[in-house]
Amino acid sequence: MATVSARTASPWFSVLSRKALTNSSFTSVAGLETRIDRWVLHWNDGTKPFVWTKPADEILDKVARGQAPSTASPNPRHTTTT
Repeated sequence: MATVSARTASPWFSVLSRKALTNSSFTSVAGLETRIDRWVLHWNDGTKPFVWTKPADEILDKVARGQAPSTASPNPRHTTTT
């Protein structure tokens, strides 16, 4: 079974709620489960593999720049005084 993080599961449940469950009513848990199962099958039919569009070196360089300490104030209205 694949590992799913909260960052990927939360949007998926949002789409499920909007596309499959909005304006629906169910008289049983089995009916709800059937509706979700049908939607999951439809969702899985349209999957495409993720394709990297940048070389790994460019991505890693950008990550390193983002993790480097900043010397500038994040908000120009807030300046530090000593």
